[in-house]
Amino acid sequence: MMLAKRLGFGLWFYMVSCLFSYGAQASQSVPNPQVQKLITSAEEDRLVFQFVPAYLKYNQALTTSGVLDSAQWVTIQHGMAACLIRLNAPESAQKLLSASHKVIARRFGKKSGQMLEWYDLMGELYYKRLVIDPALAYWKKANRLALDLYGPNHIHTARTYRQLGRFFIGEADVAVDYALTAVKILRRQPRYLQYKEAVLYYNVLGYAIHEEQYDPQGYTQEGRRFASNLHAALAYYDSALLADKSSRGSQKATSAMVYHNMGNSYNNLYGFRQDLAPILQKNADQYFTSANQYYDKAIGLFEQTKVHPGSVTLTLVTKAILLQLKDDWETSLLLYTQGLQRLMPHEKITDPLHLPPFPAGVPQREYLLLLTGKIKSLLKLYEAKKDVAYLQAYHQHVVQYISFLEAAKREATSLAGSKDRIDYEGASEGYGWGINASYLLYQTTRQEHYKQQALDIANRFKSYSLLHNEVNHQAGNREKPTPESLAQQQLEKRWKRLEERKSLLLLYPALQQTQYFKNVPVEWQQVRDQLQALEKASNRRALVPSVQTLPTIQQLQKELAPDEALLEMVHFDQGITPQRNKLFAFVISKEDITFLKLEDMDTTLLTKIPALHQALAQREDAAYRTNAYHVYQEVAKPLMRHMPAHVKKLIFLPDSEYWRIPFGALLTKPAQHANFKTYPYLLQKYHVSYAHSSAYWYVLRQGNGNRGMNQESRVLAMAPFALPAKFSQDASLQLPFTASLLQYLKGKLPGTYLVDEKATEAYFKQNASRYSILHLATHAEANTEEPGLSKFRLATGGGEDGELHLEELLELNLRPALAILSACETAIGVSTHRNRAEVQSLSWSFKFIGAQSTVATLWKVDDRSTAAVLQDFYAGIMAGEDKSVALSMAKRRYLAQARTSEEAHPFYWAGLVLNGQEQGFETSVSLAFWLKLSVLAYFLVLLGYGVQRVYLQCTRR
Repeated sequence: MMLAKRLGFGLWFYMVSCLFSYGAQASQSVPNPQVQKLITSAEEDRLVFQFVPAYLKYNQALTTSGVLDSAQWVTIQHGMAACLIRLNAPESAQKLLSASHKVIARRFGKKSGQMLEWYDLMGELYYKRLVIDPALAYWKKANRLALDLYGPNHIHTARTYRQLGRFFIGEADVAVDYALTAVKILRRQPRYLQYKEAVLYYNVLGYAIHEEQYDPQGYTQEGRRFASNLHAALAYYDSALLADKSSRGSQKATSAMVYHNMGNSYNNLYGFRQDLAPILQKNADQYFTSANQYYDKAIGLFEQTKVHPGSVTLTLVTKAILLQLKDDWETSLLLYTQGLQRLMPHEKITDPLHLPPFPAGVPQREYLLLLTGKIKSLLKLYEAKKDVAYLQAYHQHVVQYISFLEAAKREATSLAGSKDRIDYEGASEGYGWGINASYLLYQTTRQEHYKQQALDIANRFKSYSLLHNEVNHQAGNREKPTPESLAQQQLEKRWKRLEERKSLLLLYPALQQTQYFKNVPVEWQQVRDQLQALEKASNRRALVPSVQTLPTIQQLQKELAPDEALLEMVHFDQGITPQRNKLFAFVISKEDITFLKLEDMDTTLLTKIPALHQALAQREDAAYRTNAYHVYQEVAKPLMRHMPAHVKKLIFLPDSEYWRIPFGALLTKPAQHANFKTYPYLLQKYHVSYAHSSAYWYVLRQGNGNRGMNQESRVLAMAPFALPAKFSQDASLQLPFTASLLQYLKGKLPGTYLVDEKATEAYFKQNASRYSILHLATHAEANTEEPGLSKFRLATGGGEDGELHLEELLELNLRPALAILSACETAIGVSTHRNRAEVQSLSWSFKFIGAQSTVATLWKVDDRSTAAVLQDFYAGIMAGEDKSVALSMAKRRYLAQARTSEEAHPFYWAGLVLNGQEQGFETSVSLAFWLKLSVLAYFLVLLGYGVQRVYLQCTRR
């Protein structure tokens, strides 16, 4: 799910998650009545979002004299944790939950009401931090345990269904099914319980329906017909308000929550007014007025009840979005500024163009939403007024947005671990804003440092995970943690918790009277001093990850040879108006850098690039000719205009779907005839290679990319489908020309060459780390839906099934200098790999484990032509050529030697692409050196022999 839906459409459901305990099972000791009274009062406060008074009462119950029943102790711990989660102190909440889990496991067991409540709170904790996999896992555990303990019709089971409904908000039907199940169970409960909790259930169901797809024919739910799903949502909100007023009156924060959501539904009705049925369009102005009124009601009640400032902030955000629908950007900017002031009450934010540094402990969701709104407003106001002050403010906000987002992602990654998904997918728009802001400022001021800033943002966006991995590989960062480093990690965790509590004290000084907060200022200073001492002693900044500094433009140019150029491409389809699909590009040569922005790339990206790829993969001649020229004109030619004449090597650094372009096969002129041997390919003018980003390319160049060539063997080549009669009865799987290639290489390069049943998955897993060149000549299957299930097909045996999955490959400790993946579609999928710790294709998995270079395929390639090109490629690198030159020359030779026009079709040669370190191997150059030295030695021997003969003849005389 996108970040916008997590932040924008699940705004208030998070508030109600911690309101009810699941009912502790009775312990053998007698509960303390005084404590129970305080707990009951605290839970009533939580029901109406009074989390600070609730926390104070839980603390009072914890410190009450007398014996504390163990069930009461767990309830207090969970209540305090629930309040801290809502007050934006998740680190502190997690510490409380860790303590309660030990007691629950020992005292009550895994199947208890206490464990059910613990599962629920852990799900909430992860959900708040946008770490979605464990959040869903915990809530599903809670649901299963509730069904086991209480059955399908109990209120505790209903609460778990409500949580699952919240989680799936925005996913068609799923959220509604869960939320409706919860409501139906609620309706079977006693009347007093229905009134007490109905506001929460109907509110979740209303928002789940709100997120359903609009149907002009109307919407039906529970046998009732509505004009639209938004009208149905409003009906359920009315039910929520009625129940809330009956139970608590009309001046509570729970009612404000419903008013907020009603405003959102009217907001959407106004926003979608042109798509509504004609009869509904007549009420468009009323929708706007109603949305405004409900937002004002919500803001008033939230401020009256003094809930967490994040509550008011979210309503201000949605009201600002409403005003943007009428292009009232100035008022919306003021509303976003008011929201920031409420989040940071100790700052005096009077100027809407000003942005103070973000403090520790600020709520992530609310802060990101406010910055998003301000950024869009500032850009719109700059476009309207052309006042550079708005542009500079836009730039400042974007830089802070990116920094804050990256810090939040690092924190979430630390919490999630290596395998859990983090739901920041929609946040890529921030990087788009950043490059756009730098581009506009460069165009306005012509100051060169904005080029550098834009390039830095592009590298942060495209290659953080890959770059971090490569830096660790080169640094040999595989050392075991020392006791000192472990102690520092613990100290840093403690400091984070103290930062949270210190921030809360600024908002709520009353918390200082509690046990958990009373010594925070003193402890905070002590831990800060200890960290500074460690920082000084270890000569590194604590709390800052060790990430390679991004290269400057001058450093990149220093690494480039005079005949080389980098072409960095960054695509964005979010966050930049008016057109959504834009391509930013940097053309970097030894002497110069050009920063470009290509507008209106929708047709190219969505139609022409896919059409080109399909035409090549399926040998559609006319479609290829048309699209190869159009893509050149619209993507490559604007970059080529800035290319110095002496450049012969192009290193493309694509992004998104641009990875699917075989740049060497683009046509620089229209081709009307059908003789593929004579087409004006870009390959005929330039040597072409690929890399992920300029920063990653620079790190590879700095590391020379040649380590690993001193390993005991050179090549591991595996072809499990080589010979027709031995291993496969399916003729379509046989690769006889690959077998011939391996036989040829066997006499040229030392290594291990395995064909048919000997090319087992087990051998690869056990031995691949010993080789510097890995060549997998087999079939592969790319799974774009579940990339981890993409696989290479090898032979069975040794306890392995013969399917080497991408997720298995990532667990191997490999570090090849070159991986040649002459299988089908091994490069497909890289278009979606950006600033995430995920691998989306089989070739990218080799880059992720540290392969310096890969040769992979863009479509299902032909065995005969692939073997021919690779044979010449190997000959080139053995002769000391750069890998990019070797592959380009191999393709040119294939074209020159093609017997027919059909054989010269780009389908047969253009699908092989080089990605990564394109320079030649040191060992190959050394081989050439030794050959020359041998020839020289031979002539010296002949010379010596001749001199000796002359000497002997002279002495005989």
